[in-house]
Amino acid sequence: GALGFSMGANTVAVAAGRDHRLRAIVLEGAFTSLEDMIRHDEGKYGWYSEHFAVRALRRAGIPLDSVRPAAVLCRVSPRPVLIVNGAEDEDTPVATARKLYDAACEPKELLIVPRAGHNDYAAGGPALATKLGDFFVNALRPGAPR
Repeated sequence: GALGFSMGANTVAVAAGRDHRLRAIVLEGAFTSLEDMIRHDEGKYGWYSEHFAVRALRRAGIPLDSVRPAAVLCRVSPRPVLIVNGAEDEDTPVATARKLYDAACEPKELLIVPRAGHNDYAAGGPALATKLGDFFVNALRPGAPR
Protein backbone atom coordinates (compact mmCIF):
# COMPACT_ATOMS: atom_id res chain seq x y z
CA GLY A 1 0.00 0.00 0.00
CA ALA A 2 0.95 3.63 -0.31
CA LEU A 3 0.03 6.95 1.26
CA GLY A 4 0.73 10.23 -0.47
CA PHE A 5 0.22 13.83 0.60
CA SER A 6 -0.45 16.73 -1.78
CA MET A 7 1.69 16.24 -4.92
CA GLY A 8 2.75 12.90 -3.46
CA ALA A 9 -0.92 11.88 -3.36
CA ASN A 10 -1.26 12.72 -7.04
CA THR A 11 1.79 10.57 -7.75
CA VAL A 12 0.39 7.67 -5.71
CA ALA A 13 -2.95 7.85 -7.55
CA VAL A 14 -1.33 7.79 -10.98
CA ALA A 15 1.06 4.99 -9.95
CA ALA A 16 -1.78 2.86 -8.54
CA GLY A 17 -3.72 3.29 -11.77
CA ARG A 18 -0.78 1.68 -13.58
CA ASP A 19 0.67 -0.72 -11.02
CA HIS A 20 -1.48 -3.38 -9.37
CA ARG A 21 1.20 -4.11 -6.78
CA LEU A 22 -0.17 -1.10 -4.89
CA ARG A 23 -2.96 -2.98 -3.14
CA ALA A 24 -4.42 0.01 -1.27
CA ILE A 25 -3.90 3.76 -1.43
CA VAL A 26 -4.51 6.77 0.78
CA LEU A 27 -4.61 10.18 -0.89
CA GLU A 28 -4.28 13.16 1.44
CA GLY A 29 -4.79 16.65 0.03
CA ALA A 30 -4.77 15.51 -3.61
CA PHE A 31 -5.93 17.38 -6.70
CA THR A 32 -8.09 16.10 -9.53
CA SER A 33 -5.40 17.10 -12.05
CA LEU A 34 -2.17 19.01 -12.30
CA GLU A 35 -3.91 21.54 -14.51
CA ASP A 36 -6.63 22.12 -11.88
CA MET A 37 -3.97 22.56 -9.20
CA ILE A 38 -2.20 25.23 -11.23
CA ARG A 39 -5.49 27.04 -11.89
CA HIS A 40 -6.35 26.94 -8.18
CA ASP A 41 -2.93 28.30 -7.25
CA GLU A 42 -3.22 31.02 -9.86
CA GLY A 43 -6.50 32.13 -8.31
CA LYS A 44 -4.94 32.10 -4.87
CA TYR A 45 -1.46 33.49 -5.56
CA GLY A 46 -1.90 35.45 -8.78
CA TRP A 47 -0.65 35.17 -12.34
CA TYR A 48 2.95 34.39 -11.38
CA SER A 49 1.99 31.06 -9.80
CA GLU A 50 0.90 29.56 -13.12
CA HIS A 51 3.74 31.16 -15.02
CA PHE A 52 6.46 29.52 -12.92
CA ALA A 53 4.69 26.17 -12.64
CA VAL A 54 4.02 25.91 -16.37
CA ARG A 55 7.56 26.95 -17.20
CA ALA A 56 9.05 24.35 -14.86
CA LEU A 57 6.83 21.60 -16.26
CA ARG A 58 7.68 22.48 -19.84
CA ARG A 59 11.40 22.44 -19.05
CA ALA A 60 10.96 19.00 -17.51
CA GLY A 61 9.05 17.83 -20.58
CA ILE A 62 5.87 17.12 -18.61
CA PRO A 63 2.63 17.96 -20.41
CA LEU A 64 0.05 19.65 -18.17
CA ASP A 65 -2.60 17.08 -18.98
CA SER A 66 -0.39 14.10 -18.09
CA VAL A 67 -1.09 14.10 -14.35
CA ARG A 68 -4.82 13.49 -13.81
CA PRO A 69 -5.46 11.46 -10.66
CA ALA A 70 -9.24 11.69 -11.10
CA ALA A 71 -8.98 10.09 -14.54
CA VAL A 72 -7.23 6.96 -13.24
CA LEU A 73 -8.85 6.39 -9.85
CA CYS A 74 -11.50 3.99 -11.14
CA ARG A 75 -8.71 1.76 -12.51
CA VAL A 76 -7.54 1.20 -8.95
CA SER A 77 -10.69 -0.83 -8.18
CA PRO A 78 -11.12 -3.43 -6.68
CA ARG A 79 -8.24 -2.18 -4.55
CA PRO A 80 -9.42 0.20 -1.80
CA VAL A 81 -8.94 3.97 -1.92
CA LEU A 82 -9.16 6.30 1.07
CA ILE A 83 -9.35 10.00 0.25
CA VAL A 84 -8.50 12.30 3.17
CA ASN A 85 -8.88 16.07 3.19
CA GLY A 86 -8.72 18.80 5.79
CA ALA A 87 -11.97 20.65 6.41
CA GLU A 88 -10.04 23.94 6.39
CA ASP A 89 -7.57 23.05 3.64
CA GLU A 90 -7.28 26.12 1.40
CA ASP A 91 -4.78 24.48 -0.96
CA THR A 92 -6.97 21.48 -1.75
CA PRO A 93 -10.58 22.35 -0.91
CA VAL A 94 -13.05 19.74 0.31
CA ALA A 95 -14.90 20.07 -3.01
CA THR A 96 -11.80 18.69 -4.72
CA ALA A 97 -11.74 15.67 -2.41
CA ARG A 98 -15.41 15.05 -3.19
CA LYS A 99 -14.65 15.12 -6.93
CA LEU A 100 -11.89 12.56 -6.41
CA TYR A 101 -14.23 10.42 -4.34
CA ASP A 102 -16.87 10.59 -7.08
CA ALA A 103 -14.26 9.59 -9.69
CA ALA A 104 -13.10 6.55 -7.71
CA CYS A 105 -14.84 3.20 -7.95
CA GLU A 106 -15.68 0.97 -4.99
CA PRO A 107 -14.27 0.23 -2.53
CA LYS A 108 -13.66 3.84 -1.59
CA GLU A 109 -13.90 6.05 1.47
CA LEU A 110 -13.84 9.79 2.06
CA LEU A 111 -12.62 11.22 5.35
CA ILE A 112 -12.77 14.95 6.10
CA VAL A 113 -10.52 15.92 9.02
CA PRO A 114 -12.14 18.66 11.14
CA ARG A 115 -10.08 21.82 11.77
CA ALA A 116 -7.26 20.60 9.51
CA GLY A 117 -5.48 22.83 7.00
CA HIS A 118 -3.26 21.60 4.17
CA ASN A 119 -0.16 21.08 6.28
CA ASP A 120 -2.01 20.25 9.47
CA TYR A 121 -3.67 16.88 9.03
CA ALA A 122 -2.20 15.99 12.41
CA ALA A 123 -5.18 17.95 13.75
CA GLY A 124 -6.98 14.64 13.26
CA GLY A 125 -4.97 13.33 16.22
CA PRO A 126 -4.96 9.70 17.29
CA ALA A 127 -8.33 9.06 15.61
CA LEU A 128 -6.81 9.80 12.19
CA ALA A 129 -3.77 7.63 12.89
CA THR A 130 -6.06 4.79 13.97
CA LYS A 131 -8.23 5.19 10.86
CA LEU A 132 -5.19 5.07 8.57
CA GLY A 133 -3.75 2.05 10.37
CA ASP A 134 -7.07 0.18 10.28
CA PHE A 135 -7.50 0.99 6.59
CA PHE A 136 -4.15 -0.54 5.66
CA VAL A 137 -4.53 -3.54 8.00
CA ASN A 138 -7.88 -4.41 6.41
CA ALA A 139 -6.78 -3.69 2.85
CA LEU A 140 -3.50 -5.61 3.04
CA ARG A 141 -4.72 -8.64 5.01
CA PRO A 142 -4.46 -12.06 3.34
CA GLY A 143 -7.49 -12.63 1.17
CA ALA A 144 -8.18 -8.93 0.60
CA PRO A 145 -9.14 -7.96 -2.99
CA ARG A 146 -6.20 -7.34 -5.31
